[in-house]
Amino acid sequence: MNRLGLYIIRLAGGEALGIFGLSMAIMFLVECLRVSDGGGFAGGSIGSGLTIVLLGLPGIGLVFLTVALAMGLGRALRTLAASRELHIIHASNRIGALFGAILLYLVVGTLLVLVIAHEIAPTTSRLATSVRAEAAADLVNRSLRPNSFAPLSEGVTVSVTGRSGQGEITGFFADDRRSDPRRTYIARSALLVRDDLGYVLRLNDGRVQYLGADGRFSEMAFVHYDIGLERLTEAGSPNEQRRGTTTSALLTAVAGGETLDADQWRRIGERTAEGLRVLVLGLFVLAFVGFPDGRRKPPILPVELFVLLLALGERAVPSLLGGLGALAPLSGIISFGLVAVVIFAVRFLPRLPRLGPRRRVAP
Repeated sequence: MNRLGLYIIRLAGGEALGIFGLSMAIMFLVECLRVSDGGGFAGGSIGSGLTIVLLGLPGIGLVFLTVALAMGLGRALRTLAASRELHIIHASNRIGALFGAILLYLVVGTLLVLVIAHEIAPTTSRLATSVRAEAAADLVNRSLRPNSFAPLSEGVTVSVTGRSGQGEITGFFADDRRSDPRRTYIARSALLVRDDLGYVLRLNDGRVQYLGADGRFSEMAFVHYDIGLERLTEAGSPNEQRRGTTTSALLTAVAGGETLDADQWRRIGERTAEGLRVLVLGLFVLAFVGFPDGRRKPPILPVELFVLLLALGERAVPSLLGGLGALAPLSGIISFGLVAVVIFAVRFLPRLPRLGPRRRVAP
């Protein structure tokens, strides 16, 4: 690559890195405040809380990384335009070098986002779910004190009459007021165990009572009844467990003969769309900012606001269209990509040589 291409990539990459670093620092502080208030983790150590925050940053950072790459490119092009370097590049017919460097920048950014979306973010999400489930299990163990009522989460209260040395709970009672109907679990004994799906409260010889909003009461007796700990503590829900499966694991399952449901295919489409957004937003920025003009006044719309509006508009298209199944996350990418191609065609049309015989000019 020539020096011009390296200069453009270094300029755009530096701008993107600065925007992304500032955004992630703010999000880290926001997540730490949320954890300290007990929104995502309650009753655990500071180390566990920080671990959960750090493991959740790759998933949160995907959106910021996509926008930061487009903003970095836009700010770099605005800097070149302000210093008249962009005019010189176009006037000296170095458009190929300019567009080649920008294309390489966007391709590398797209590959980076795809790796994070398909592999890194699901892996860290799965690890965060595991840490959150272990913290919830520790919270349950510490909360189950004999002959006392303790809140596990907002709307859930538990009480036990005793605990044996082997960890068995006697006289278990739990009241869940979050849903309709309201649920109450009563059991002669209980045991906190862990299976392949996570931590489970295994109840023995008891009943589940339901109280609806209309005042109707019903009861179901059982010999054995398992309650997923996430139902009481809101940690490690089944949706989180599905989100923690990497795309490579899903494709390996398909190769082994398994069939993925619509939600899993849609999840793969959403992860792929995250990477393709870098290309689409970058092409839009290049189409609008990559061509010099003769105006001396600064543009009315800042490039950062322009990129944000583009990102919001592209993400709004799938919800407006709907009914496309696994292709729904890609609908905004395809729509905005076609618009970007049309804009480029309009931009380049005056530059193309005119076809047909030339007119002779009278002497």
